Amino acid sequence: MNKYYLAPSREEASLQQRKESMREQERRDTALDEALGFTFPASDPVALDCSATASLASKLEQFRVTIDFFKHARAERRM
Repeated sequence: MNKYYLAPSREEASLQQRKESMREQERRDTALDEALGFTFPASDPVALDCSATASLASKLEQFRVTIDFFKHARAERRM
C-alpha cells in the first residue's frame, strides 16, 4: 500500500512556525512571571530606567547599575 504525504505549503509552514514561536514565548513569559512573583504577564510593555555610576579617578574603581521596572498599576506582588 502506497501512502502519499503532501508537503505543507510555505504559508502553512510559516503559520505553524509562528504558532510555535508564540507558544514558546508564552511559556517563557509564564516562567518569568513565576520567577519574579508578579501577577501581570511578562509580555506587557515594560519601561526601564537605567543609570550607571563610574568612578575611575581613584585606584578603587566603582561601578553601579540600577534598573527599575515600571508595570501597569494592576501589577501586584504575590505573597
